[in-house]
Amino acid sequence: MTREQPDTNLGQASSEVVDVLAPVAVDTAYSYRIPSGLKLEPGAFVRMPLGARMATGVVWSARPAGGGNLKAIAEVLDWPPIRAPMRDFIDWVARWTLAPRGMLLRMGVRAGEIAEPPQPKFGLVATGKAPTRMTDARARVLAALADNKAPAPKTALAARAACSAGVIDGLVSDGALEAVALPSASAAAPLDPDFRLSLLNADQRAAADDLIRLVSKRAFCRAK
Repeated sequence: MTREQPDTNLGQASSEVVDVLAPVAVDTAYSYRIPSGLKLEPGAFVRMPLGARMATGVVWSARPAGGGNLKAIAEVLDWPPIRAPMRDFIDWVARWTLAPRGMLLRMGVRAGEIAEPPQPKFGLVATGKAPTRMTDARARVLAALADNKAPAPKTALAARAACSAGVIDGLVSDGALEAVALPSASAAAPLDPDFRLSLLNADQRAAADDLIRLVSKRAFCRAK
């Protein structure tokens, strides 16, 4: 199922339309007009307008249609296409798990290249410079940072010091605090060199064997 988008800056209508899946939490592939002279095949990476921004997506299907009321593909990226087996696998997993196809696409490709990078986050640290004017609220902020020397986001620091965000902004302007980039969160837990399979008791082993047998049938079934 596709969703058509109006375009207020149209040229001539195209004889072919592509449905593009974006790596976001939606299941819908959006329809776009192919500019004149451009040939697109399913699996190609493209740049296209999505709301108020430009996004990267994958052509999921192409079909002859009048695209006069659709926005146009902006750019074709010179990246290896996603082959049909992978696209079929994403569709299959989406049906089985009821997960949005866009998020499965994000998992199935190098998300750092296809998706918009997350905005960096910043925390505040003390510079060691005494503020030109000390108040009780400013003293609480500096004490909170002294108790925990790790960079603190402004909202969390204001809560710990029981003060307003304006007090912290004033310390930054005064040079007593500075913003530093926070390390990005890891996408996975550190590897455990001592990892081993769980030891199952007799009842758990029987249940696990039953699940393995059902999965091996590769068919839908109703749980007991």
